[in-house]
Amino acid sequence: MPLLLIPPGVPAALGLSLAGLILGLCWKAARVNTEDLRWALAIHSIRLPGWTDRLLSLLRPLGRSWLSWGLVLLMALAGPRIAIILAIALAICAAAERAVKVLVNRPRPFVLLPELRPPPGLAPSDPSYPSGDAARAWLLAVFLATLPGVPPWATSILLAAAIVVAFGRVRLGVHSPLDVLAGSCLGAGLGWAASLWLAQPF
Repeated sequence: MPLLLIPPGVPAALGLSLAGLILGLCWKAARVNTEDLRWALAIHSIRLPGWTDRLLSLLRPLGRSWLSWGLVLLMALAGPRIAIILAIALAICAAAERAVKVLVNRPRPFVLLPELRPPPGLAPSDPSYPSGDAARAWLLAVFLATLPGVPPWATSILLAAAIVVAFGRVRLGVHSPLDVLAGSCLGAGLGWAASLWLAQPF
């Protein structure tokens, strides 16, 4: 199949990424922004067992760049094609995330709300929108879950891990719900598109 021939479903997958980014920009409306921050504070303030936040901090690496690119190297053992497609998806995700962060320049919620106190060492200095950790976690989860031969129980674990990472970004006080929604849609769409490319016999 020629590389320029886009597989069926890819436009819808990329549409999911774009729709998430556009929908998330609703925070630009003052009333929506207020509600978004209110929800961020509410989620951050929920009384949960102490081990919950420690677990969320421990699972944070699941959304980090170094883990994503380490997985690309691991995938190369299964074949260069799968590694290349995953690397391209991650590169597009990183470029889109960085471009939107710079253009939108939304302050972190803990900067706007002193009541939000991220754990020591977990207070990023870059803009808040969209959540890069949520984007990478969902990209990897969707891509890996759709690989041939992946059992349903593994799919459930992958998607649950992405949900936990996304929730953790709000719970730990470093993102608002709309940041995470936009990042999750960005990553899920790119992961879906990458899996569709991988399924093509070229």
